[in-house]
Amino acid sequence: MHVKGIAALLAAAMAGTALAYDIHTRALTPIVEKARPAGAAVPLVSDGKLNFVIVADVAGEARARKGNSTQSSIAPAVEVLVEAFRRTTGQTPAVVRDGDAAAGKRFKFVVGDCAAARAAGFVRSSVPDQGFEMFTFADGVVVAGNDSSLVEGYNTGFLERRGSSLGTFYGALDFAERFLGVRWYFPGEYGTLWPQVRDLTVEPVRYADAPYFNMRGGIYNFSRSLSNKALREKWSRYMGPVGLRDAQFVRYWRDGGTMPSNGGHSPRPERMAAAHPDKLKTIFYTSPHGKFWYNDKGHVGNYYNVLDLGFADLLFDDWKAFYSSGGRTDAGGFKETFSDAWASFGVCDTFLPVLDMANDPVVKKLGLVAESDLARGGDGALANVYGRFYQHLARRMEKEMPGRRLMLLVYYNSLFASLDPRWRLPSNVDAFICDGNLPTRIGNRAAMERTVRIFREWYEALGGRPALKAWTYSSRFNPFVRAVAPEFIGEIPKLLGKYLGRGYIYYGHDGADDLWHYYYANYAGFKSQWNPDFDVDAALDEHFDLFFGAAGPHLKRFHAVLKKAYKDYFVPSDDPAPPYPPAVVDEMESCLAKARAAVPEGSPERRRCDLIADYWPPAFEQQRARAAYEPPVYDVRRLMVDEKPAVDGIPDEAFWGKAASVALMDVKRGAAPVNPATVKIVWNAGGMYAMFSAPGRPAADEKADLWSNDNYELFFSPGLGKQVEYHIGFDALGRVYTGKQRLLPISQPKDLSWKAEGRRLAVKRTETGWTAELFVPFSVFETGAPKAYDSWNFNLVRNSRSPSQSAGG
Repeated sequence: MHVKGIAALLAAAMAGTALAYDIHTRALTPIVEKARPAGAAVPLVSDGKLNFVIVADVAGEARARKGNSTQSSIAPAVEVLVEAFRRTTGQTPAVVRDGDAAAGKRFKFVVGDCAAARAAGFVRSSVPDQGFEMFTFADGVVVAGNDSSLVEGYNTGFLERRGSSLGTFYGALDFAERFLGVRWYFPGEYGTLWPQVRDLTVEPVRYADAPYFNMRGGIYNFSRSLSNKALREKWSRYMGPVGLRDAQFVRYWRDGGTMPSNGGHSPRPERMAAAHPDKLKTIFYTSPHGKFWYNDKGHVGNYYNVLDLGFADLLFDDWKAFYSSGGRTDAGGFKETFSDAWASFGVCDTFLPVLDMANDPVVKKLGLVAESDLARGGDGALANVYGRFYQHLARRMEKEMPGRRLMLLVYYNSLFASLDPRWRLPSNVDAFICDGNLPTRIGNRAAMERTVRIFREWYEALGGRPALKAWTYSSRFNPFVRAVAPEFIGEIPKLLGKYLGRGYIYYGHDGADDLWHYYYANYAGFKSQWNPDFDVDAALDEHFDLFFGAAGPHLKRFHAVLKKAYKDYFVPSDDPAPPYPPAVVDEMESCLAKARAAVPEGSPERRRCDLIADYWPPAFEQQRARAAYEPPVYDVRRLMVDEKPAVDGIPDEAFWGKAASVALMDVKRGAAPVNPATVKIVWNAGGMYAMFSAPGRPAADEKADLWSNDNYELFFSPGLGKQVEYHIGFDALGRVYTGKQRLLPISQPKDLSWKAEGRRLAVKRTETGWTAELFVPFSVFETGAPKAYDSWNFNLVRNSRSPSQSAGG
């Protein structure tokens, strides 16, 4: 079927002959065919001439829309079909009003619900939300759907916050794709495939379609990618001129949905702080050791006081004021995430180390963090803390706001559900799960076992109801992942089964300046949100065959190598950017070079080819540099039992002579430092010991800050995932700086309350040099002591304030 479809499209595109469509081609989303209607085939196009007029009640839609707030569906559907026929046949179809005698004896192409559609057998009430039907009848064809633009009073309330049901618009797109062979791949002159058609006869048929997920998203970064002038100029080099209107291009990929707005990071911390300046200690958490988790400079770095039900009551009272005022009283920025149907609570982009709360008196009194909770890991240990808080909010909502629901954004410390029967959730709670492994780690058994467990436990905590929404992630920094991961979105509902509902799936593309370089993967991702059974490989194979001429086979091979490498090297790894073998990189680069060479400079095929190929040189260069680089690996010597460092600043112990030195490099010269220093590290079961020795009188001014003196900086990141970085610095006076920063999945502000407790430092300096000894206990790291054969990321920087003495390693 797929081969037949490609052959037919190729024949039409190349020769302008009759289009032998295949409505079940694997290159498009699957449809459900109904009983075929009686009657003859409908010859819409004969020898290049149009035998039909488009019939639509566009004026009726405009009248209905005066009483609602929704997007038009029928008028843009007509626009889509007019352009599709004009581009593929060279003829522009006439558009007449429903009931207009101008239709004459020609066939009718009826678009949207109207008298003509109903007379032909269309029943709008039988079509699901956002769905459509396409069918033939004696006088022509009908494409009509469930359109909110025809519902008077739809979405008129300030807090109704519903999206638009665009069934007819989606049906028009589907007809253009399925019968005319049109493909919308990216914006601009060169981004759409318009096969040339001289004959099109539609055999008797009736089919229906509707989206699997109500909400299908990822749009805002696509909008940003074309709303910025500099980016529009960039993309115009490949696409032809693009404008602000093109920022909505993904509508051709059927983004959208009708679920009322709900779920997100709520409340906004800055709004809560401004509304309740005398309640900051109630709103934001204070750790037992005194750290106040409030950041008045931004969103990240704040942590809500979910242990204090007084905060829950303060928040709920603000919700009541918001609703009772129709949204005018908004103490927490609720307008962004609330609707009449849902209120939302979600944490800030801040991860709290478990020990900062596990020792809290309230936690201990109520037994909120048990050994079984700690065994879940850092993002599961606080499940009962959040379960108690959620239960309190939901019960108040049941009593005081009956009919409304509580949407939980579960993320970071709140990712796992509480299964403690004390904190059982009422039935008015829904979950929006932000698991960081979907879809990028699909195929990684251990990662997916954890993901399925998270969704399963929420299913159980919600009383046998699925999560309503899932937020999925791209890779922030890895182009080899960004360019292929969207192709796996359709696997998510298959993996999660009954634990994920059909409400909302959102793909966090995370960035606007590269999205169109791998448009083919994003195209597949959006199509998979419409129907997870979309055959990604068949669709992209067709795309390479039809869109690139002689370059197609080379680009198809490039994509196959890229996708296989993703599965072979990224998916099984815990490294966010694992190395790819040089031979794999070489083959991808060779495929792109052959593709460019196969098509003429300046041709549409070459522009499309360049759009893909220009993304890759920096990525290839980075991979080659990694392959060529031999990182220094230090097999840190373990101390014997009877070897006891004194940490007195005088590294005279015998074992220091046996330990290997850390190699240093002058970062300005890319060579060994002019004035060298010696740094060595050893360890025992308790922690790490380091010695430092440098010749020359150090800069050690008591009036200067630490960084203006001679100093050393040590950076530790346990494991190889670079998730958390620990930073210790000290100067020649023995003054110490400490800080911790979480880097993934989103970079957070440095936590200066981390003091590396238990560390010891001693410094000795003379006129001829200075030495130091440092002890860092493994207890300061969240991971604790390393296991045998573990590897950690580590960096050392020596900053010398004497000329030509800055060094790092």
